[in-house]
Amino acid sequence: MQAFKPDCTIYVALHARGKPAKFSFAVWMVDAKSRPLFSAAKFVGMGQRVHAELTALQLGLEQARRLRQEKIELRLGPGISADYFRENRNPPREADLKILLLQVQTVFNEFRLRRYMQVPLEQMPEANALAEKANKGLRSPGDLL
Repeated sequence: MQAFKPDCTIYVALHARGKPAKFSFAVWMVDAKSRPLFSAAKFVGMGQRVHAELTALQLGLEQARRLRQEKIELRLGPGISADYFRENRNPPREADLKILLLQVQTVFNEFRLRRYMQVPLEQMPEANALAEKANKGLRSPGDLL
């Protein structure tokens, strides 16, 4: 049996700050040789954590699909639920979140080979740094540099 070797690895980090929480996320995608393919950070603002998580997952998975990747590995930072990919998960009550969850699950299942795992932030320094910067409130794309 061959070891799973993904075409790309997608790192997703989520940060929350304050009460009520203001959320931001970062998505960092690298190819099989660890060369950056895509990165994005977004300040979501106040809202539900599940909405921020699903939005981040959707962005990363859509980019992998757009780049025509067949085998992906999704690495989720602390606090991001892996339950979204389990079959017996209770769906959210809100209609917009149900739709977003269905979109994430549909795109995830389109890949020929896929796996997900939760990893500590130390194993995803680029995504963690982007999410922290996004949570501080970016004024322009140049703030990420």
